[in-house]
Amino acid sequence: MPEQLDRPAQLACVRALVAIAGMPDIHVAMSAELTAEWLKKRANGKVYASAFALTWLSTMRQSQRLSHVAGTNPQIDLQIAAVRLQGSRKALAKDAHVIATALNSDRRCLSRDDKMRDHHLPALAQVVPEIGELQWVNPGSAGVAQWIGSAMAENTGFKIRDTAVGG
Repeated sequence: MPEQLDRPAQLACVRALVAIAGMPDIHVAMSAELTAEWLKKRANGKVYASAFALTWLSTMRQSQRLSHVAGTNPQIDLQIAAVRLQGSRKALAKDAHVIATALNSDRRCLSRDDKMRDHHLPALAQVVPEIGELQWVNPGSAGVAQWIGSAMAENTGFKIRDTAVGG
């Protein structure tokens, strides 16, 4: 178990990763850009991802349940510039690689970034309707364990189209 389980958000992430690892039908998509983000060093010299998350990723790779997909999408990059909300444009540009990875795989993303899910992605969905089909799920959200247990079946409650700008 990871060394830093003092925060509920971290524990929720660990539980989600453990549940995913326990579901052999679930495969994970990562892009080079997303992997680089996980391995990016912080000011204290430690990488962004926890030791537990890196071990989990290695296990997924070794069990051939990790797929590499493109972390870029030129169309999305262009469309981000058309988003009317300036704050959203900046946040979307910063996480364009996460959005592209989700779009270039199965349209599912586990992320603790509720502001991206509730505010920025709905703004982008006004310009790019396919963004509304993304399932952007906070590991700490209600119903996540059941969703993972269903092999991450399509769940309209987790789709961006079900959120509202400014939510």
